[in-house]
Amino acid sequence: MISLPFSAESSPDALPPEGDVRVVGDVLTGSPFAAGSMISQSGTVRLRDPQTVAKEAIGEGVWRETAASAVFASGMLIGFAIPGWLWFPAGGIPIALLGVTMSLLGFSSRYVKLSAVGLVIHGVILVGCYFKTL
Repeated sequence: MISLPFSAESSPDALPPEGDVRVVGDVLTGSPFAAGSMISQSGTVRLRDPQTVAKEAIGEGVWRETAASAVFASGMLIGFAIPGWLWFPAGGIPIALLGVTMSLLGFSSRYVKLSAVGLVIHGVILVGCYFKTL
């Protein structure tokens, strides 16, 4: 069995404090998942500003692009929901519900007006499919 230099079984006193990441020789010690830490390709440790990380994760980064993609997915779903309304209303209901969900997700993007238009169109298709199945 291989024992690591900083394992909980060997010596709890030898563990570095949580969030402390150090490079000792060629060995990286500490948690690579510590808040605000980032390890570059060269093995050096850079600390990142937590506010920058929060912006990338939620505000101006990945989330906004995901929401923008949801608006365009909602637009593509209109092309599937309309034939569902005309030929198979029971199948058009889940497609229209998915379009409503994508449009609601799109409200956190920069395409708010387009998302509102998609929400109204999917809402009309959803109500139309519902009454046509009755």
